[in-house]
Amino acid sequence: MKRLILPLLLATSALAGAAYAADYTVMMSKGPAGTMTVTVNPDGSRHVTYEYNDRGRGPNQAADIAVDGKGLTTKLQVTGVDYFKTPIDERFTITDRMAAWHSAADEGSDADGAGKEYVSYAGASEDTALMARALLAAPNHELDLLPAGHARIDKAGERTVKGPGGASETVSLYLISGAAFQPIPVWLDAKGELFNDGGSWIHAVRKGWEDQAPELIHTQDKALADQLGADAKRLQRTPAAVAITHARLFDSVTRKVIPGSTVVVRAGKVEAVGADGKVAIPQGAEVIDAHGRFLMPGLTDMHVHIASDPDGLLDILAGVTTVRDLGGRMDELLPRRKRFDSGEQIGPRIWLAGLIDGKGPFAGPIDTLVSTPEEARADVDLYADHGYQQIKIYSSVKPELVPAMIARAHERGLRVSGHIPAGMTMSQAVDEGYDEVQHANFWFLNFMSPEVNAKSNTMARFVEVGAHAKDLDLNSAPVNAFVAQLKAHHTVVDPTLVAFEDMYLGGPKKPAPSLAPVLNRLPPVVARGAMGGGLGKTDADREAYRASFAQMMRMTKKLHDNGIVIVAGTDGLAGLPLAHELENYVEAGIPSDEVLQIATLTAAKVMHHDAEQGSLTPGKYADLILIDGDPVANMSDIRKVSLVMKGGTIFDLKGIAKSIGVKGE
Repeated sequence: MKRLILPLLLATSALAGAAYAADYTVMMSKGPAGTMTVTVNPDGSRHVTYEYNDRGRGPNQAADIAVDGKGLTTKLQVTGVDYFKTPIDERFTITDRMAAWHSAADEGSDADGAGKEYVSYAGASEDTALMARALLAAPNHELDLLPAGHARIDKAGERTVKGPGGASETVSLYLISGAAFQPIPVWLDAKGELFNDGGSWIHAVRKGWEDQAPELIHTQDKALADQLGADAKRLQRTPAAVAITHARLFDSVTRKVIPGSTVVVRAGKVEAVGADGKVAIPQGAEVIDAHGRFLMPGLTDMHVHIASDPDGLLDILAGVTTVRDLGGRMDELLPRRKRFDSGEQIGPRIWLAGLIDGKGPFAGPIDTLVSTPEEARADVDLYADHGYQQIKIYSSVKPELVPAMIARAHERGLRVSGHIPAGMTMSQAVDEGYDEVQHANFWFLNFMSPEVNAKSNTMARFVEVGAHAKDLDLNSAPVNAFVAQLKAHHTVVDPTLVAFEDMYLGGPKKPAPSLAPVLNRLPPVVARGAMGGGLGKTDADREAYRASFAQMMRMTKKLHDNGIVIVAGTDGLAGLPLAHELENYVEAGIPSDEVLQIATLTAAKVMHHDAEQGSLTPGKYADLILIDGDPVANMSDIRKVSLVMKGGTIFDLKGIAKSIGVKGE
């Protein structure tokens, strides 16, 4: 232990000297996106500035932090704006043993706060290093956290990195467990100062050493993957044959519930389906008596961005056996899919949709950025050559490039979907050949002014819709013509209602609606992060946004009633929000049996996989879930998943939940 904390003690003693500062580059996957500067004052207090730009979004904040001799935070204040440009005013203090805090998520106190480390709600990458230093100095390298939770830190390796002018540093990888679904990796230098925090999507690295970060991230990802791989071996099993008996079977083709059903699974596929006692059960098969539980195909989330390997665990835990990834990094997504498919790690089947954006200040943080027809066609070919089924056109693509992209995609057998590029309307995109449109906000932008649509690659696509969608007459002739156009073109819509509900209905000290029903099951730090969000800055904003979201719900019902195909996607945290997306469809007025069909067979049909997925039919993949309830009668029961099977493999759901810090029902 003495050797482990020596760097921290050296760093702490150095704080009595002159002030010094460390500069960091905030990198997103396509390159530099912002900066962070950590100034350490002679008394050991720190001033941190942090900002980055993500397609016009991103925080710009400053923090003042004081720590005691053990590295524990004693005072903190964060001001500025958050990711959605909402003002920040977070404060924490501890006097004697009394700790008190105030943030957008919560406010509270702890009369016995001494010896606990406060986790900032709005903090920057330096906050991870603060926690790491406090944990390293703590007995057994463990601490209780404020407002809640418990964490420990373990050293996972070290590397020597080369920097500017031939300089070299020895940096150590630490893993902080207990605060999130998986250990949080952080790299510290020999003085205990931050060197790199984050992963391939976004990270902060010491300025001048940016080219060293990819290898560090690869090292930490391997350490985390090795742990997940070890867990996978004990959290899944694949019997030679399985018979599920006495089930209430949801037939996603007819939308009927058939009591007294037996389903036989062998070699990863459904072998037989029929009435109890009428289906031959293979000798030696594992028999699972469902005792009348609800049996249905595994769920499909049609709008995800798999951010890390534990996303797969969250999906399986929620009964999601298939997802469609709409824009993940190819170099990460393809190996991850292979690991999920082989069982090396636990996760769903992944359908691939490749993201393409235009170059410019609001471009997505991706490599596939185009400005010419040749570049656009080349990126379509890139995805087609790697087995993708679909492309997703993003918001900054030049409208004049869209026809060439669509033509090449269709030539290569790829579906075309996406945002509506700035300067276009949804009607124009549909006429050009879009097969599908992501996000309900584009339904309403279609009827807004050219000036608004010219800025739809900025925050305007959220703010303007939130402010004005409520004013659109859904029974007007232009809206009816638009709906008829979608039907004539067989255009599919991917509403992601939960994404807008969180944005429009979220607010100070309120939980994100998509996660509110499961908030008490999440690790405390994760649960707190789901509080206090939202786009609205004033009560008037939030009232308008609430009315506009209600209009989105009404428009969803109108599209459904007019025969427009809807697919269920979330665009948020893995797995858990899908249940609320389905609840929203029911609340909008879509019958629950149709909603279950949307989340199973409809998804498979849209992606042309209905020959092998989407229903419990002989010859199809044995992707299924058992539910302790009846989601036809009460869609909220879809969360009561008690068994998940993917391709004949059965998962230990309680073990999975424990491994990622999720509590039971």
